[in-house]
Amino acid sequence: MSKKLDKKEQDKIVFMYTRKIDETDVDILKLYSEGDLMKQVCDKIYLSEGAVKTRKKKIIKNLDAKTFLQAAVIAAREGII
Repeated sequence: MSKKLDKKEQDKIVFMYTRKIDETDVDILKLYSEGDLMKQVCDKIYLSEGAVKTRKKKIIKNLDAKTFLQAAVIAAREGII
């Protein structure tokens, strides 16, 4: 039996789909917003530093942000993190 999603969860999924943000991107945003540094983020999500840097650039682009901090603020405002 599938779980019925509330409006907030539905909005989050629509936002992520339309902005081409996946769960790993969300994890990166969350970890940085919690104060983790690059090495900690890499260790927790099992990606190389290069892969995380590439994903950060993708996140900035897909959220139409100028900086990663601005991308995190957008994600927080939209309820993604």
